[in-house]
Amino acid sequence: MFQGLGRWSALGALLGQVAPVLLSQASSGPTPLVGPLVPLQPSLQYYPPGLSSWDPEVGAQSPCKARHCWTGNYIATFLIANVKPEDAQSILPNGMLTDPKAVHNGSYPVVLGFGTFENARSYRYSFLGLNYSEFLAAIPRVSVPGGQYKYKGPYLYPYRLYLNRLMPTIFGRLSGYPKFWERVTLTGAGDPPFDYAFKVATLLTGQPLLKLTFTASATVNKISHFPRFNDIRRLLIPNIIANGFFGIPVRTFFELDVANAMAWDLPAATLEVPDKNLFPVLPGKYTWKGIEQEPYGAVRVYLPWRLTSDDDPNIEIPWTVQTVGPGEAPPSSSPDLRAAS
Repeated sequence: MFQGLGRWSALGALLGQVAPVLLSQASSGPTPLVGPLVPLQPSLQYYPPGLSSWDPEVGAQSPCKARHCWTGNYIATFLIANVKPEDAQSILPNGMLTDPKAVHNGSYPVVLGFGTFENARSYRYSFLGLNYSEFLAAIPRVSVPGGQYKYKGPYLYPYRLYLNRLMPTIFGRLSGYPKFWERVTLTGAGDPPFDYAFKVATLLTGQPLLKLTFTASATVNKISHFPRFNDIRRLLIPNIIANGFFGIPVRTFFELDVANAMAWDLPAATLEVPDKNLFPVLPGKYTWKGIEQEPYGAVRVYLPWRLTSDDDPNIEIPWTVQTVGPGEAPPSSSPDLRAAS
């Protein structure tokens, strides 16, 4: 989502200089895990600033060859909301289509992510480092059947992004993504803090936009412990497409290193939405059970990520990722979209 960096390097350099003072630049040491302080696997205990397991010096993945590349760590709660298929289609730009095969029991899935990005670093501009929280609302399994791209989809289409830091908001806007600088907070209660509240309010007036409260399990597991996560994983499509400047689509690749993820079940999660801008998710109160209790259940993950941008329309398949890794379970036969109460 930082495709415009190549054209805005001067602005990026200036922002990089003021970031340590004004914009909460990433620290030079490891960032503490936000959540229950339980032992993690050695591969997730520490990443040098700007590096994650995507770096060939640290992990087994190949070097980043794209023009723009960012890496870091991500801790996020993922929820799947159910909406009317026609409402999901209505917010897509002309030329983009939802997938009829994703409809189940008359509902279409919407991905909701409530996360914190740790030590987000640029491969190309190493002085740029970011820590920030972000809310994501996105339509999965979107296709672009027109002639602009050889690769037609599926894509993940983010239509609403709320951030608590200015610099990543600017980068996102320059790249054509719908990012808004708002008041985004995550607080925990208890010892250790198993109960959380993720809140978003307008920047100037503090008017509530959404509030998520959830309880995390005291036990952290490898992601393979939750076979139902494969259903959610298929919606977290790494090929991202957004409606950029002047309606020109923008594509990036945001890959989550699921194989190295750690996760918590969330036995209870409640989302209150007064914000009409989250349509097709309507204002109201929604509840989820945990991923151990039902398909598309609430889950919290901690994992490395890599974002790249090298948008060549002639690429047949720009980026791919395994849908089922070694030792992982196949998808559920009939995912449940019972998200709203």
